[in-house]
Amino acid sequence: MSMQDFQTSKCSHLIHIPFALCWSEDNMVALATDKGVYISVSNTRVMSQAKSITLVIALVVFSSCGVYCSDITPSVFGSQTDGLPAAFGDFNSDEYPDLFVIKNNQRTVEILLGSDTEPLLRHDPKLKCHFDRDITSVVPGDFDGDGLLDVMLTVLDKNGETNTVHILWGGLDHLNCSDKNKEYLRLKGQPLALDYNQDMIIDLFGPSVTGDRCFWLFNTSRSQPTKINMLQNVNQIYDELRIPHSHAFLDLDGDSLTDLYVTTLSHFEIWLWDRESGFHTNCSNSSIYVYSAGKWYNAKVNFHDGGSVWGFVPPEKGQLFSDTITLRGGDFNMDGFPDMLATLQNGVGQRRTFLLENAECIVNCDGFSRTFTVKWTALSPYNNNTIMGVFYDFSQDGVLDIIFVKNKPKMNASAFKNSLDYDANFIKVMVLTGLTNKEHPVVPTPLGKKRRTYGTSIPGPMISYKTTTQEGIPRAAVSSQLPQSAYFSLHLPYTLFGLGRTPNFVDTLTAGVAGYNRSWTQIIPNSQMVVIPSPGGPTSKWTAQLFVTPSKLIVQSVVALLGTCLLISLIIVVLYWKERREDHFEKLQEAHRFHFDAM
Repeated sequence: MSMQDFQTSKCSHLIHIPFALCWSEDNMVALATDKGVYISVSNTRVMSQAKSITLVIALVVFSSCGVYCSDITPSVFGSQTDGLPAAFGDFNSDEYPDLFVIKNNQRTVEILLGSDTEPLLRHDPKLKCHFDRDITSVVPGDFDGDGLLDVMLTVLDKNGETNTVHILWGGLDHLNCSDKNKEYLRLKGQPLALDYNQDMIIDLFGPSVTGDRCFWLFNTSRSQPTKINMLQNVNQIYDELRIPHSHAFLDLDGDSLTDLYVTTLSHFEIWLWDRESGFHTNCSNSSIYVYSAGKWYNAKVNFHDGGSVWGFVPPEKGQLFSDTITLRGGDFNMDGFPDMLATLQNGVGQRRTFLLENAECIVNCDGFSRTFTVKWTALSPYNNNTIMGVFYDFSQDGVLDIIFVKNKPKMNASAFKNSLDYDANFIKVMVLTGLTNKEHPVVPTPLGKKRRTYGTSIPGPMISYKTTTQEGIPRAAVSSQLPQSAYFSLHLPYTLFGLGRTPNFVDTLTAGVAGYNRSWTQIIPNSQMVVIPSPGGPTSKWTAQLFVTPSKLIVQSVVALLGTCLLISLIIVVLYWKERREDHFEKLQEAHRFHFDAM
């Protein structure tokens, strides 16, 4: 594959954010560094030869609001809360996302199966493996093309400088630990999961032990992966990859081809995938100011909460959940704009995870329409001594709840339900590999047997939708599925779009994989859509399964209708009984009447 260095620009960047370099509905790209969060805006498509690009880099502003949560830890985890969240994935293909956790001082990995009854995350002794060294990352994915979810782990080497990659091959209802000590490769830092050759089998990207940028391509035989150097045809010397990094695999220019975003010691790099000639670089610089219409504007960031000043936690090498600056995204209030969870630190070293709500900018905006506000009291007191927070939909109703990790008095996990007090709509989309497993064509369920899900979630697909609000205003959004995998990025295996209080049908929903895309029209809101592509086949063979989740309003309407029907039925029964009683009295009177004609 041939590559060309298009542009690189120096900037400071210690970022690790689910929404990094994802196009928003108003054509913006969001970045975050140790100095703040930047937003880049482009009025043109990103091409291999860019013509005119306008960059807007904005620092987020924070304030407070009145969102609240309730503690549901016993209902979710039961009595065992020592598992620390590491990744999400649907291991048993039952449409309930499962939670991958590490425990026993990072020596054990376990899968907690999602359920619709308490406890919502269940333990299974067959889904646990123990290692002799510390587990540094967990990445679920299909690494052998059998349609079953496997588990890739990186384990800290004895020298403490490199990681070894191990694969736990997944089964129908068990985790194969027999080959847990088999070493597939060795690298610096943690790898990024991607699909390099578009065969729907997960591959890896990262620096080798010598520091070279490499791809490792996995195959169906479960043998050693094929190693490909990224810069084999390029004479230019490139900067060393940053460790810890914030690489991402997502579509940056809207062509349904997944691109590669790379962070190095001194700059960002964007390698755009080209169907014929491979990747091209195009890196944009960012600053803590807003550049619009040829002018710079101060973003006026406010991290003050009373007398305290808060900020991002500086990266701590080797510390679990604290080795990168991490913002984890999700639409918490379902208004159609992505919110974030961020761990902040004040001047005395106190740390808490706060909700950053995406809100309209009203004053001191300098021409910028959106901002983030910190909800200082929304998660109190549950966020005390928390070092990490991540979104998770426990009830599978489209409303995102929260899992916290606390470090005092010891590290443990807790769960909190989002008490959203109004009825909002959503659409959930999951793009699978489309691969099937002949040994397990069906899977047992409480209602019988059903056809097994076609493969597992794949990193990188582009998902977008267009709709119209009740006011007639067009609305659109774009997101990428599983864009990051390293350093406990904890992305859900699906994309969840909040639609606000718009009950209208989604006009168009588009999914793009490996350079191909297909659109579906008139999608019912509050739907869960599973997109099943056809590997190597035309998009006309792509299929989609739609699962509709009734909203609170529909449930209330059904209850009201049933109540009305019962009331009407009761009235009819009473009137019928009264009529029968009157008829009976009339017959008795007729029987006792004296007939003069008979005399």
